[in-house]
Amino acid sequence: MSLLQVDTLVASHGLLTAVRGISFGVEEGEILALVGANGAGKTTLFKTIAGIHPPSSGRVLFQGNDVTRVEACRRVASGIALVPEGRRLFPDMTVEENLMLGASSGRKGSWDIGRVLDAFPQLKKVFRSRANHLSGASSRPRRSAVP
Repeated sequence: MSLLQVDTLVASHGLLTAVRGISFGVEEGEILALVGANGAGKTTLFKTIAGIHPPSSGRVLFQGNDVTRVEACRRVASGIALVPEGRRLFPDMTVEENLMLGASSGRKGSWDIGRVLDAFPQLKKVFRSRANHLSGASSRPRRSAVP
C-alpha cells in the first residue's frame, strides 16, 4: 500500500482542465519530483492533493484512506500539507520564534525544533536572527542604512 496514492485525478478551473487523469503512488521514504512548464498544472495538482482545490473526479488516498473529500484542515492534521513557494514568515520575529509558532499548531507526531534543526542544520547559525535576514525571507525591500 502506498503512503500517498493519486488515482485518475482531474481538476479544473471552470472550463479549463488543469489536471487530466493523473495517477501515481508514493511509498513511505520515497521522494517524487514533479517537473513541468509554467501552466502545466503542478500547483493545481498539489492544491487538489492538499484539499485546497476541489477535484472534478478521481481519488486521493493517504495511508489507505480516501481523503478526496476531506477538508484541508483535517488533511493537515493527518500529515498532508502544502508549503507554497512564498515564504510566509513573520519577518520581525526570530527564526526560533517562527518555528515555535509552527510548533504551537497542535499537529500530532514527533515534530520538535531539535528535529527541524537536525534536518536543516544551516538554521542553527541563524536561529536567533530575525527571519527577514534569511535569504528570500521577505518580498519587501530591505531598508538600507545608506541614504
